[in-house]
Amino acid sequence: MKRAIFLFLLAICFTGLVSPLRAQADEPLVAATADYDFGQEMRFYLTAENAADIRSATLFFRAQEFPNAFSVNVPVTAGDSLALTHAVDLAQVRFAPFTAVTYWWVLATAQGDDIRVPELTFVYEDDQFAWRELNQSGVTVHWTGDDPALGQLALDIVTESLPRLRTLVAVPDDLLLRLYIYPSAADLRAALRLTGRDWVGAHAHPELGVILVTAVNPRTA
Repeated sequence: MKRAIFLFLLAICFTGLVSPLRAQADEPLVAATADYDFGQEMRFYLTAENAADIRSATLFFRAQEFPNAFSVNVPVTAGDSLALTHAVDLAQVRFAPFTAVTYWWVLATAQGDDIRVPELTFVYEDDQFAWRELNQSGVTVHWTGDDPALGQLALDIVTESLPRLRTLVAVPDDLLLRLYIYPSAADLRAALRLTGRDWVGAHAHPELGVILVTAVNPRTA
C-alpha cells in the first residue's frame, strides 16, 4: 500500500514537472531587433516561429526626451511564422542624438492572452562616423580619427573638471556622462539638423548625460 501511494505521488510530481515544459514548448519563439539610418528612418523587426495563435502585434518604443511611449499596431498575417517590420520616419519623430531608445512588443493570441516580448535598448548614435571611445570615473569620451591622444586629452580635461561641468549642464551626480567630439563644426551642425536641433556651437542634453562638441577652431569649420 505504501509503495502504491509513493508511486502515485511520484506520478503527480512528474506530471507537474513535465506540463510546464510542454506549455513552454508551445509558446512562440520570438526575436526582436532594430536598426536605423541616422536622421532618416528607424526600423523595428519581429520574427516568430510556432506563431499560429498570434492574432495581433503592438510595438512600443520610448526615449527619455518624450513624455510618453509611442505605440503602433502592426498588421499580422496568421501563419506558423511571422516576420513583422515597422519603419519610423525620423523627420516626424525627432529623437535626440545619442539618446537611448527602448522598445518592446506585445502579442495577442487567439485565446485572449498577451505575450510581452522583453524590452531591448540601443543608443541612437550618429552612424555616419566610426566612433572610438575611452572611459574613466563615470565619463566616456567618443571621438573619430586615428589620433588616440585626442581622446585621452579630452578624457583628462573632462574628468578633472567634472564637478564644475555637472553644475554647468545640470547633470545628476549618478548619471554617466558621455562626450562626443565631432571632427568639425560643420559635421556637428549637420548632425543636429538631422535630428531637428539648432546649432549653438555645442550641444548638451543634461537629462541624457550627453554633450556634443567639436575639437577644431570654429574659424576652420
